[in-house]
Amino acid sequence: DASTPTDFLPGTPWRQDIAIRNALFTTANAWLPLDNGDRVTVRLKLKIKEDYGGSKIRLQPFTYINGDFDGRSDGNIIELSILEHTLKFETNGGSSIDSQHIPHNHFASEPAAPIKEGYTFDGWFADEQWMVPWDFAADKVTADTTLYAKWTINTYRIYFESNGGTAIAPLNDVAFGTLLSQPTPPTREGHTFAGWYTDEQLTKSWDFVADTVTGNTTLYARWILNTYDVYFEIGGGTLIAPLNGIAFGSLLTQPNPPVKEGYLFGGWFTDEQLTKLWDFTGDKVTGTMTLYASWIKQGIIPPTLPEQPNHESYDKVDTKDRSDLELYLVAGAFSGGTM
Repeated sequence: DASTPTDFLPGTPWRQDIAIRNALFTTANAWLPLDNGDRVTVRLKLKIKEDYGGSKIRLQPFTYINGDFDGRSDGNIIELSILEHTLKFETNGGSSIDSQHIPHNHFASEPAAPIKEGYTFDGWFADEQWMVPWDFAADKVTADTTLYAKWTINTYRIYFESNGGTAIAPLNDVAFGTLLSQPTPPTREGHTFAGWYTDEQLTKSWDFVADTVTGNTTLYARWILNTYDVYFEIGGGTLIAPLNGIAFGSLLTQPNPPVKEGYLFGGWFTDEQLTKLWDFTGDKVTGTMTLYASWIKQGIIPPTLPEQPNHESYDKVDTKDRSDLELYLVAGAFSGGTM
């Protein structure tokens, strides 16, 4: 019965009688079980029965298209194959995805998400404007199709470690590939700021003109310790050479006392008025400075004091009209003085 479909398996001969009517013939439909993605070719050869008494039969070339199949004939062989479409993936700068060949009106397999540095994959879309998302569980392929990857640019946070300097606020939501705006340099007493670095060991500097953000980043401040010069104002005494290149925070080595004829050296002071004595065991250099020599005129005979001086003994000394005693006591207060 030419109207009844016939099941057959690949490689199994299939025979079907046909009826010729007015130079046309009909044959039964053939059902071939296929799995999604299979590609098959069905070849049909006509063998004329020996008792056929009509004219010679010749198949004319044709193309057969119906639903899931297309076909053609070269005159004596009919080839049928599954109608399939090519599904391409445009990753828009991401890693490549292989095309798929999908049978007509079938589902495509969702590929692994592509990768793009600095971006997060945001799905596949049927249009370049990313207006129509593609649902692999619901959308079937019915024609050659290109799907387009959508990406969301990543943003990061930039921290500044000032390493003892004034604080610098972090930068938030900085997009991948962005050049950074250089912040106002931090400050630190006794130090000069020398730039930002990408590592704590301060081996690679950050170039604000060329370097771009590729992730959460901490930049580290580099500092150069300041050095200063210390001058000695000897007030008429022998010269004392200045000290050069003294690092911030350093203690000074006390120079040999200067000499001035007729005077005793009374120490070094930080001001010309000689009100603040410099302590070589405790005071530290914080900048370029000048120390001023104090001098005490010689020729004053100190008063006779008890062998074991104490506060009571000092109270008993007659200091009336004794300016020389006051001068002596002042001179004796300077541990660095020369008697």
